[in-house]
Amino acid sequence: VMKVTFTSDQTSSEDGFLAIFTSSSMLCPGGSVTSETGFIFNADDSGLYANNMDCYWIIRPPGAATVTLQFISFSTQLDVDIVNVYACSSSACSNRAVLLGPLSGPTLPSSATSTTGVIMVTFRSDSSVQYTGFVAEFSATFCSKGSIPRDGSCIECTEGSFASSLATVCITCAAGRFASLRGSSFCQNCLAGYYGSSAGAVSSGSCQMCHQGYSSPAASSTCNQCSSGTFSSANGSAQCTTCNWGTYSDAGASMCKACSAGTVSLAGQPCLSFAVYLAPPAALVVLIAGYCLWCYCRRKREHQPKSSVQDPTSPGDVQIACTRDPRKGAQILQLRCN
Repeated sequence: VMKVTFTSDQTSSEDGFLAIFTSSSMLCPGGSVTSETGFIFNADDSGLYANNMDCYWIIRPPGAATVTLQFISFSTQLDVDIVNVYACSSSACSNRAVLLGPLSGPTLPSSATSTTGVIMVTFRSDSSVQYTGFVAEFSATFCSKGSIPRDGSCIECTEGSFASSLATVCITCAAGRFASLRGSSFCQNCLAGYYGSSAGAVSSGSCQMCHQGYSSPAASSTCNQCSSGTFSSANGSAQCTTCNWGTYSDAGASMCKACSAGTVSLAGQPCLSFAVYLAPPAALVVLIAGYCLWCYCRRKREHQPKSSVQDPTSPGDVQIACTRDPRKGAQILQLRCN
């Protein structure tokens, strides 16, 4: 990390300074450069380039539509120490076409633009005679969201697809989403209670409503069948509702049914046979599958449901404690009316 500061006083003014910042990838022997703007050059601290240099820079800002190289200064040994500039078809630059070159001598070259978004610069020197070399500035252009680079320009994504920032390809909207406009930067979701079965949808009309007994969150590609113990009574339900105690449902139900005589259920649970216990003083307790389901205090004529044995103390005037009877293999209650 380097920090540059400048402080001036209240008198006189001068031309100031121009500084070029560099990183290891921008100096010869170069390498891969991903900055949007910057400089490359081949001279060392002496101000001259070395003998027997073999340098390259691949300038490939991610998502760039174009990269332009502008030479600021140029001086190499004529016809011997050579600079070439290429446009590359990929970031590896295995396939490339000459934009400028071979370049040598004292003449400042023209600028060069790669419409592929990748540009390569090479430099080679022989074993004698050194010059000041070159300094070149590069800059990239980018497409806006919803567009991708193509041959130096930007094209909009078609309906049913999108492109985020710096994207190089348009992405098809997944099932459960859609893009109704060209140049979309994101896909919209099908609403909760609806689903979209096909990728690349172009309108909200592709979203279909879930039927009774089914539900779906937003952006779903299918409707989810309500599980047993739950239901959805209306079309377009975002979620299934749990059946109340004393009722049940099969999978895909649009309503809950009352348990048959001699059975009862907890909320969302199947109907099971139940047992009734009388617990002094003057209390009635209903047990189902080890759960404290209902208790009734005769003296104060108060009753309330109990959710589970993990919560042994009920609010109000009824106190419950659950124990296990090893002889019966079932849980029973000790209940006291306050």
